[in-house]
Amino acid sequence: MTEEIRRYLDKADHALLVAADLLDDGHVPDAASKIYYAFLACILPPLLFCPIFQQQAVNS
Repeated sequence: MTEEIRRYLDKADHALLVAADLLDDGHVPDAASKIYYAFLACILPPLLFCPIFQQQAVNS
C-alpha cells in the first residue's frame, strides 16, 4: 500500500468518527455525507493507483 492510499484511508477513518458524532447529535444528513465520503475514500484510491487500471489508461 502506498503512502497516498494510506492517507486516503486515514481520512476515511476520521470521516467515520465525525459521522458517529453527527449521528449522536441527530444530524443524520450530515452523517450520511461523511459516511459517503468515507466509502469513496476507501474505494477510489486503490482503483486509481492499481497498476492494471494505470496500464489501461496509458494504452487508451
